[in-house]
Amino acid sequence: MMEAETTDKQARVDQLKDAILKGEAEAEGMDATNPERQRMMTAWCQSTDEARNDAKSNVMCAKAKAKGDFLLRREQLLHYWCVSQGKTGSPKCKQMEFGKLMSETDSGEERKRQAAQFNAARTAAETQQALEEETKVMMQSACDSSLGKSELFATACAKMRTEL
Repeated sequence: MMEAETTDKQARVDQLKDAILKGEAEAEGMDATNPERQRMMTAWCQSTDEARNDAKSNVMCAKAKAKGDFLLRREQLLHYWCVSQGKTGSPKCKQMEFGKLMSETDSGEERKRQAAQFNAARTAAETQQALEEETKVMMQSACDSSLGKSELFATACAKMRTEL
């Protein structure tokens, strides 16, 4: 029975690959930033499935947890920096809002459209250098606030302090 399931699964994988090659399916939606994949990994890692009791699974679950922590930090930074600190509309807030939108959009095709729209609307003030500078100021401010004392920010703030 297990062999039949494996054969069926491989047939479906092959069918999907063929559809992607023919342009009938969107491969982009299956990347590591896909929110559906993140929800699936989180649920699987929290499960007691015996199949995930190996070293490779532990690595994958650590990556899924890190991604989940990143999403939580971004949510808190959006509130702290963009709302509480009054920076709404700044290049960093626009970038974080876009990232949040992308992480909430399941459709690969819709995410591609949103990315094109976001990139077309960017201004000269939103250069990589401006984003990096605002990110440093934002993180310094966050680390000096009560956020910096939370477990969620501890590693990022400790790393930032050693880079100063």
